[in-house]
Amino acid sequence: MVRGLDPDALVFTGGGHNSNNADVIAGWVRRSGVDAFSLHDYYKPAGSLSPRAGIFNQVAEMTGVPWYMGERGFSIPVNGGGSTDQEVNAANLRREYALYLGGDARTTRCYGMCYWDARFNQRESTTAYPPEMSGLWRAACDFRQPV
Repeated sequence: MVRGLDPDALVFTGGGHNSNNADVIAGWVRRSGVDAFSLHDYYKPAGSLSPRAGIFNQVAEMTGVPWYMGERGFSIPVNGGGSTDQEVNAANLRREYALYLGGDARTTRCYGMCYWDARFNQRESTTAYPPEMSGLWRAACDFRQPV
């Protein structure tokens, strides 16, 4: 539908795919015609790769379509395995950025990551917030992807 309105539009998914079978996901990516597909996965511990990252790398290799981490946060203790310490969460985020985005195309095909817990009015240890430049906010703002 989007390409019918604008053939040059970039089309990304919003929810990824919940299968662990690379062939199934690759078939879905090919049929959907997206320019990138997303992994939305909740896992512990914070600061590590999702167990499904390898599957998504495999699909990206099979299809030539990159993927991105569409949703990540460090909620305590439910899904994200976060800490009650801002600086620990900042170190976890830096580590995840390096794992997801710091490799080369031979090791990862992940080309983006959304850390969803950024707020302006709420002060929590898992929340990146300005203007005081919390540790998590600095981790999110200061990361530079290697070329």
